[in-house]
This record gives sequence, structure tokens and C-alpha cells, in this order.
Amino acid sequence: MLIASALGVAATWVLITVVLIGLGSVLLKLFEIDLSLIDAFWMGLAVSIAILEIWNLLLPVTGSATALLFCFGILGWITNRSVLWNRLSLGLRTSR
Repeated sequence: MLIASALGVAATWVLITVVLIGLGSVLLKLFEIDLSLIDAFWMGLAVSIAILEIWNLLLPVTGSATALLFCFGILGWITNRSVLWNRLSLGLRTSR
């Protein structure tokens, strides 16, 4: 049971990382800034915090806010898939 819980937590962190990278890639591409995974992650984190802060002023933060951020993150991966996959594969090859 402990291993299943640990795998669940690890899977959640991977999903959150993927969504934040997708979110950040949308904004970096919008401003025509060179796309790196680290920059996309931190930009995605900043954007998600800003969206949640504004959302909290208007409505309570519920699952719909999470769904909105998830959709924007997946949209970022879809629109920038070639660049993101190239950066990801380059990072995996150089880390070995």
C-alpha cells in the first residue's frame, strides 16, 4: 500500500510538471522568447498562480479552476509539441 501511495504522489507531481510546462510554453511562445523547459516550468507556475489569484477574487477556487489550468497546459503541449519534445529528448540524452 505504501508503494502505491508513493507512486500516486510521483504521478501527480509529473502531471503537475507537464501542465506547468505546457502553460508556460504558451506564454513564452506568445512573447516570442526562446523556449526552454526550465523557463517554461517557472513561467507556467507564475501564470497559474496569477490565474488562481484572479479566479479567487471572482469565484471560489474549485475543480473547475484546476480543469481550466489543465486544459491550457495540454493546449500548450499540443501547440508547441515539436519544440517541447525536442527539448525533452535533448535533455534526456544529455543527462546520461
